[in-house]
Amino acid sequence: AATYYRLGRYDDAMAELEFAIREWPEEISLREQIARVYEIAGRRNEAATVWEGVLMMNPKHPMAKRTIERLRRPQSSGPE
Repeated sequence: AATYYRLGRYDDAMAELEFAIREWPEEISLREQIARVYEIAGRRNEAATVWEGVLMMNPKHPMAKRTIERLRRPQSSGPE
């Protein structure tokens, strides 16, 4: 998945990570990785949803809450 990510092949990275999460559903690091891939691929809502799941699994996660808040904020469309 990491190689696909570095190559910009985000759909392939997501597929690998989704498979890994099915195999190891309690592995938070896999969820962190797929959330990052979702975000870089422009799928902010899906990324936030994954981070919300991480937060449910570990309420003291050091980044989850901040990241969810950032992803749920409306994006500015830039100068008009």
